[in-house]
Amino acid sequence: MEVWRRRRRQRAGEPFERAVLALLDGTAAALRAGLPPARALELGGATLPGSSPPGVFEIVAEAVAAGAAGLPVAPVWRQAGLRTQSPVVDAVAAAWGLSETTGCPLAEAVERAAAQLRSALATRRKVRAAVAGPQATVTVLTVLPLTGPLFGLACGVSPQELYGNGIGLLCLGAGLGLMGVGRQWCRRLVRRAEYPR
Repeated sequence: MEVWRRRRRQRAGEPFERAVLALLDGTAAALRAGLPPARALELGGATLPGSSPPGVFEIVAEAVAAGAAGLPVAPVWRQAGLRTQSPVVDAVAAAWGLSETTGCPLAEAVERAAAQLRSALATRRKVRAAVAGPQATVTVLTVLPLTGPLFGLACGVSPQELYGNGIGLLCLGAGLGLMGVGRQWCRRLVRRAEYPR
């Protein structure tokens, strides 16, 4: 159940993470140009497409407001990390906090966070492509036994003749049960390959 929740969160979070990647890329370029962090983040937010998830625009608005008020911006990223449960947003929050605390350059940390996110998204795409075949196989192996009665009809044997006695019903029940167990087992193997712990 936890794997399913994590998978759903990751798929729902991908548009958000792609928008965060665009934000980080724009912000890093502005930081490299020598702009202050809040202004760089504002310009990075201005480069986002209008179709980006609203959560990214909220981060930008809150961070710009905090920067304009002279407050640290790292807590805004931390709150966003808690809301989204994104490890990359947490990494950006840590880098931003370190920069605000020690005065170390922020551009390189933002670029590294963007590179980490880009790598994670590419890996996820590759894994999804790799498990597409096994997922299709699971579906085919589930549907194939259900065509047995249709094949029987094509051969002139009705489902009543196949499953009309105790042994036929017992075989049908055992077959459906084994099919269900096999499907769950295969799906679990595919999920583990797609989302390792």
